[in-house]
Amino acid sequence: MSTETPSAPSVPAPRSSGPWAVSLIVLVTGMFMSVLDVSIVNVAIPAMQKDFGATTEDIQWVATSYSLALGVIVPASAWLGERIGLKRAYIFSLIGFAAGSALCGLAWDLNSMIAFRILQAVPGGVIPVVALSMLYRIVPREKIGAAMGMYGLGIIVAPAVGPTLGGYLVEYIDWRLIFFINVPIGVVGAIAAVVLLPGFRGASRSASTYRASSRSPPACSPCCWRSRRASRGDGRATRCSSC
Repeated sequence: MSTETPSAPSVPAPRSSGPWAVSLIVLVTGMFMSVLDVSIVNVAIPAMQKDFGATTEDIQWVATSYSLALGVIVPASAWLGERIGLKRAYIFSLIGFAAGSALCGLAWDLNSMIAFRILQAVPGGVIPVVALSMLYRIVPREKIGAAMGMYGLGIIVAPAVGPTLGGYLVEYIDWRLIFFINVPIGVVGAIAAVVLLPGFRGASRSASTYRASSRSPPACSPCCWRSRRASRGDGRATRCSSC
């Protein structure tokens, strides 16, 4: 009597077969630039106030407007990454952040600075969220701990370097350079992302997927699932025609 040997369960494929450490450096660079901008600008507030002739209460909007815009855009960042693709969202965010930084450096008064800071915050809020999402797709599962350590190191170093670098630029060069310094970093980071970051299949959902999810049973009203014993006779719930 012959017995069949059960087949071994299939092992899931690794998330990325490429050099994940190189891709991680690209992600940390963009995240570092975004976090650095938050701390480096605070040092230049007094210099901006002097150049723009603004009051202490008004000049605080340079930092407050950026924080408020971040609070709005960060919750939508994950949806944006899934909608247009994580890699594409990351590249566009780097370019947009560099462009917003250049506009901030060219600001001619307080109102223009506040407006440009809001524009800068839009891609600035997308970068960390999308970068972290890409990290979990690029790095193998058994290396997540080491990758998160490297990613967290960038988050810690950026606020520490920001005040020192900002103080040096404001004191010895010009406060506008704290914005212009992001332009070459953003451009180089975008080019590196195009070349080094892998693509993600299935990163974006089609419109039909969203329609199907919106038509799922939890999305329907309770009246659509009421029992129609009179029409069916078996007491089972049926969906209405509008679903």
